[in-house]
Amino acid sequence: NFDSDAKGADANPWIVGVIEGISSIDLVRATELLEELPFSRGRGQALDSVFAEVTSRGPENAKQWIASLGDAKLKSGAASRLAGQLARNDPRAAAEWASSMGSEILKSSAGEIIQEWADDDLTAARTWVESQPEEIVASAGPALVREIIQNEDILAASDWLADYEGNPAFDESVRSLVWNSMGEEPAFAADWIMRLSSEDDQRNTFHRMIGKWMSKDEAGIIDYVNNNPVPEGVKQRVEMTLKRSQNQK
Repeated sequence: NFDSDAKGADANPWIVGVIEGISSIDLVRATELLEELPFSRGRGQALDSVFAEVTSRGPENAKQWIASLGDAKLKSGAASRLAGQLARNDPRAAAEWASSMGSEILKSSAGEIIQEWADDDLTAARTWVESQPEEIVASAGPALVREIIQNEDILAASDWLADYEGNPAFDESVRSLVWNSMGEEPAFAADWIMRLSSEDDQRNTFHRMIGKWMSKDEAGIIDYVNNNPVPEGVKQRVEMTLKRSQNQK
């Protein structure tokens, strides 16, 4: 996460502009100002500018700059971005660097690394993930699931994720499987929704897929909710959506 979607008190736009203007001529001062900004969209904008300057000076300089940061969120976001860039050329080395920065940095970087690694060698990426502690496996899981679907198929991703079924740490991986299988196999995706650890999460995720499923296969979703256990309120939501659709015809 590079702070670009953060909410709350925004940064002073004048300070953001100053950072963007001086980052190429006074990186030290730009960094000091950056660390003083509140966690916000404005800080994300300033960070983009500083990071571009840092990485233009080479990966070793970028690593040293990240190591010097005192703000944990800033360091995590910058490290994740750099790890993704490093992984394009040498994903294993990128993973080793992220690991050397500590478990939190590796956790925030794992998805970026795996996305690049799996594009080149899915087997090696998967082997690395499976050799890590559970918290790293969980953080890399959504990207790995997506890559397995793209490089193999939905069932292969499901087989991998089945080993972690029921573990709340893997709920985001379940959602990755749902969203990346829904277009091709909506009933299969719905089955996986029911494996999310929270009933509220099951309901909310199901609600999000109703419209797309109904537009593709109205009879299919009606049959599914009538013949399978679904979260409370889902069947009613399907009926309401169907009625609204029919009234618009």
